[in-house]
Parts: sequence; structure tokens; C-alpha cells
Amino acid sequence: MDIKKIITWAPILLAFIGSLYTGVNVVSKLNNTIEQHTITITSLGNQLDAMDTKYTIEVKNLTQKYTEGREELLKEMTQAYAMIAEVRVKAEALRDGSFKLASEAELRALEQSYYKLYDSINQLTYDLKDMKRQLTGGY
Repeated sequence: MDIKKIITWAPILLAFIGSLYTGVNVVSKLNNTIEQHTITITSLGNQLDAMDTKYTIEVKNLTQKYTEGREELLKEMTQAYAMIAEVRVKAEALRDGSFKLASEAELRALEQSYYKLYDSINQLTYDLKDMKRQLTGGY
């Protein structure tokens, strides 16, 4: 072989080997990067699944509490209506029996009962508004 041919082919051969090394190195690094990103994406997917499960449970709990609140409200309103009916019956009885004079103590007791009922109804109205704000998430 001639030295001129060796001098001509040596840089070409070295460039080819360097290109192959660089190509293999780049492909290896890209493969490692893809694996790392795949692991990260899988981890994020698992976290999203956990969060979805948590929020599904929270929504179920809120729905249950909302239902319980509505039932409690129905009970309270029923009691309030019963108390109103009782006061109404007592007032009608006093009006119908106006020929009989009620004692001062009875009138005061009835008046106190009326004011207590009125305060209870007002408190119930505020509680309803407050519960509505809490359920809608506002304040």
C-alpha cells in the first residue's frame, strides 16, 4: 500500500468512526431521556388517579352531608310548623273564648311563647341562608 492512500483514507476512516460513536452516544442519551420521561408520566398518571379517587370520595361525602342537612331542615321546619299551628290554635281559642278573661299571667306566657317562636323562625331562616351559602361554596 502506498502512503498517499493511507494518508487519504485515515481521516475519512477516523471521521466515520467518530460519527458512529457520536450517533450511538446521542441515541443512547435520547433513549435514557425517553425512559426517564416515561417514568415521570407514569408517576403523574398514578397521582392523578389517586386525586380522582380522593375527590370522588369527597363529592360522595358532600352529597351525603347535603342530604342529611335537607332531612334535618325538614324536621326543623316540621317542628316550626307544629309550633306555629299550636300558637294559632291557642290564639283562636283565646279569641273565641273572649268572654272569659284570661289571667294576666296566661297572656304573658302566651306572649312569651309567641316571641320565642318568632325568634326561632328568624334563627331558622338565618340558618337556611347560611347552609345555602355553605353548600354553594360562597361567603
